[in-house]
Amino acid sequence: MSVTGIEAYLRRAPKVELHVHLEGALRPERLLRILRRHGTHREYQRPEDLAWLYQHDDLAAFLDHFRFAVTQLQDVQDVHDVAHDLFESLASQNVVYAEVLFSAAIFVRQGMAWEELLAAVEEAARAVALEIKIVVDLVRNFGPEFAEQQVETLARLGRESVVGIHLGGDEPGFPASLFTRAYQLAHEARLGLAAHAGEGVGADSVQQALALGVQRIGHGIRCLESESVVEQLLERGTLLEVCPTSNVQTRVVPGLRTHPLSELLRRGIRVALGSDDPSFFGTDITREMQIAHDVLDLHLATLDRMIDDAMQAAFLPEAVRRERLEAMRRERAGLRGELGL
Repeated sequence: MSVTGIEAYLRRAPKVELHVHLEGALRPERLLRILRRHGTHREYQRPEDLAWLYQHDDLAAFLDHFRFAVTQLQDVQDVHDVAHDLFESLASQNVVYAEVLFSAAIFVRQGMAWEELLAAVEEAARAVALEIKIVVDLVRNFGPEFAEQQVETLARLGRESVVGIHLGGDEPGFPASLFTRAYQLAHEARLGLAAHAGEGVGADSVQQALALGVQRIGHGIRCLESESVVEQLLERGTLLEVCPTSNVQTRVVPGLRTHPLSELLRRGIRVALGSDDPSFFGTDITREMQIAHDVLDLHLATLDRMIDDAMQAAFLPEAVRRERLEAMRRERAGLRGELGL
């Protein structure tokens, strides 16, 4: 199997991405244009002047950088432009379906309207003819009461583009157990349930996320610190959205070669790859697949299975998931034949 053929396959194969933050796609060039548009932070004249925002000593430093960059988005047009950049990148990688994490709460608290924010993201997806669904990150830093308000608003709006909720942000400062009612409301509204856990905090964080009734966990890699938590993941079939480059750059794990992805798979835990915050970590879903193959020695069949598992865990009706899965498998078979793999 040629290296060139493998690279072509990974680049062209149909993909599903479930863990990519819209705001995490804010590129330095786009951020500079936004600063110029609003006449702010004139000390930054070139994209290189913003390089410090994309270099992180640990998870706390990344969150500080992320917070600074994202709060420079001052209107709905800014959000649309960042979304459009992300969706163009996804389309260029043959991502056939994506559920994009959208921290709309950040912008709502700045005075932007929910309806306008969601419409801007929807329009950006239409512009690149890509099927995108939105999973709203409740942003745990804003507290449980605001999370409940967000879910109530989403239920009232009933946007077809919004298929679920997630819970990102300060994991140790705002544990998942605080958000039980928000998740009950989301379940009643028939929204898919997911939460970040087992990234900045250990297996207890994963346990708390499972107690919320989530179907998917963002990161979750520290579940391996508890055998009982691993057993629960296996019993429930909970999928982990694993982002290797992110975990290394935030120092959650020391290096790619020691990343626990292979061990998670060996234990039988369902896994989907994600790019997390692609601009801040200099990656994308294709690169994550290449790393899994080249550095972690995962076979193409394993990478294909993770893509299949991502589709099967998507917050879509079962019949739709099944139809998309069959279409991806047909496309992969044709591509393998073309490339001689």
